[in-house]
Order: sequence, then structure tokens, then C-alpha cells
Amino acid sequence: MALLPLVLCIAPSASAQDYPRRPVRLVVTSAAGSGIDIAARLLGQHLAETWGQAVVVDNRVGASGQIGGAMVARANPDGYTLLVVSPVFVIGEALYPKLPYSFRTDFAPVARIGKTPYLMAVSPSVPAKSTADFVSYAKSRPGQIHYASNGTGTIMHLAGEIFKTAAGVDLAHVAYKASTQAMTDVIAGRIEMMFNSVTLLAPGVRAGKLHALAIASAKRSALLPEVRTFAESGYSTIRVESWYGLVAPAKTPQAVLATLQRDVLAAAGSQAVRDRLIAMGTEPLSESAEQFAAVISDEIDRYARVIKSAGVTVD
Repeated sequence: MALLPLVLCIAPSASAQDYPRRPVRLVVTSAAGSGIDIAARLLGQHLAETWGQAVVVDNRVGASGQIGGAMVARANPDGYTLLVVSPVFVIGEALYPKLPYSFRTDFAPVARIGKTPYLMAVSPSVPAKSTADFVSYAKSRPGQIHYASNGTGTIMHLAGEIFKTAAGVDLAHVAYKASTQAMTDVIAGRIEMMFNSVTLLAPGVRAGKLHALAIASAKRSALLPEVRTFAESGYSTIRVESWYGLVAPAKTPQAVLATLQRDVLAAAGSQAVRDRLIAMGTEPLSESAEQFAAVISDEIDRYARVIKSAGVTVD
């Protein structure tokens, strides 16, 4: 089923001319201090200055985004309750057969404001200085090399499955409850490898606690410019990025969506927001609703294929 079509070029109706008239809520499904939370607060601060209205970040953590997602899907579609989204939502569309909403049809994309590449890093105890070294090492020990994630079905887990398929290696997955726990065991050498955002892993790489092998995006990261991309290493199909975007309930008036898109893109394009995102290792984006809708559709289909191929299930 196609994403909700958007026609954002129409003139705002009279009812939307003074939007917003009261505080706007940005629902974030990650904890305070996370990358998506920081991005939401940057965006909210800029929008509050533009609108002269408070923008409140509301952290609704739990159930892989389903708590916050369901709340926004059921909210009055008037533009005053919005959802800040990440790949958690496109993955969930294939992973959870009984979601309390459809990410394809219950939300209207507004804009995508940034993306952060994932990095493959190994323990210093692993004798690999490049992706080719690690592939050779893993192929010589089929099923004996482990990679860590922050849970079954997470983007960290699926990144490992994408790598396994592309490189033709047999790796064992070890799921942890949190990224920090996974990273601790990789640093200690109890687990050989992990994927995570370059933002989280860069400090450990710089400190020599982790060895960075490849960036899973089209271009190198400003945080670790010396690290080659997977494409440069001969694996052009390995692409794993976290991203941040904004969606509204599906029946939000087109005039309100138009105002939201205009002001969100202006905020995302401001120098203050761009500089802060870049410092976090995030590439700033100013993608329209139509562009974001295409990304969502592509990502839902892509991760559905990965989940099916790897036989990933959750209880």
C-alpha cells in the first residue's frame, strides 16, 4: 500500500493561517540525551523561536517506539502532536505483525532532517586492519566469530545480517539489552565485532579501544575521515544509516502540513542546527515530505527483505 500522498503546494486554508496557536508537542521514542532526542530538541528550539510558541519534547520510551507511535497515530490530526521518527519505525513494520498502527498509512511525512552512518568496529584483539582482513578471518572460523547488538531486530542486529550476506560469512549474533553493554564486551575482547552509529563508536576508536574497519554509507564520516566506506572496500550493497525525520497523524490538513514542512526545513537548514548535527556525526538533510516518503517506502521494503532472509523473529 502506498504512503499517504501529499500535496503540499496548495495555499494554506484560513484555519491554518495562524498555525500554531498553542504549544506543539514533539514525541520522541528514545531516552533523553540520545541522538534523536538531541536532534528533536535542536529542531524544537528553532521552531519555538520561529512560531513564538513553546515546542515541548515528550519522551515516550518503550516497546520499540510503539508507545509513542500509537499515541501520535491516535492524536487529533491538527498539527499539535508530532512524532520524531527513526529507522525503528520502518523496521517495526516488518518485525511486528500486530503493530497498533501502520507506519505506511497512519502517518503523513513532513521532512527528514539528518542521517548518521553506522560503523563496523572490532575489538583490538581481532587481527584485522581492514574489511578484507576481517572477512578472511571470519571465513577461516565459520560460526565462531560473534557480533554484538542492542537486541534482536534492532538496526545494530540487522546491520550485522546485511554484512553477513554481502561478505558471505557465518557470524554468531549476541543480543544485549543496551548498546553500551555490547560495546563494553567488544572493547574487552569477549565479542569480536559490532555495528553502531559513528557518533557512539568514534570516541572508543580515537582512544584505541576499538578498531574501525568501514563506514556503512555512501561517503566517509567527518568524525572519522580516515575510515574507508564499505563501497571503497568492495561492498557497495552495505548501507546502514540512522536518520531523523518528522511525521504527523495521517489526516492532518494539507495546509498545516505545508506550514510544518516549510518551517521544519528552514530550521534544519539553519547554520546553528547544521553545525550541531555535524558535530554529532550527523549529516544535515533538508528533504521534503515527498522525498522522505520515498525513503520510508524504500526502507520498509529493504528491511523487510533483510528480516525475511535472516529469519529474524521477536517474541
